[in-house]
Amino acid sequence: MSTTNLINDGSIWRVGADKLVAIWTDKWIPDIAGYKVFPTKPEAHTVDFVADMIDTDSEDWNYTKVRQCFDVFEAACILKIPLCHAHRDDVLQEGAKYN
Repeated sequence: MSTTNLINDGSIWRVGADKLVAIWTDKWIPDIAGYKVFPTKPEAHTVDFVADMIDTDSEDWNYTKVRQCFDVFEAACILKIPLCHAHRDDVLQEGAKYN
């Protein structure tokens, strides 16, 4: 196993303002087992990055889009993730908890 894979396996993304966090493949949801959504991206959805689900005017989740893309449980877990309004970068953080 490469060092990069080892680091990624034990890390979770902290959502910021970038388009680095891939919705369907990255670990980014702390309240879901495995920290990512399952199964993979449904064909009907066009969102690929977490930033695609953030309303740029309000700098908050686009609640309608989140609820359209995910089941009730996943949507609730996603909408609990606090968003930073200071335009911070997405950060790959060691461990599985947000600080």
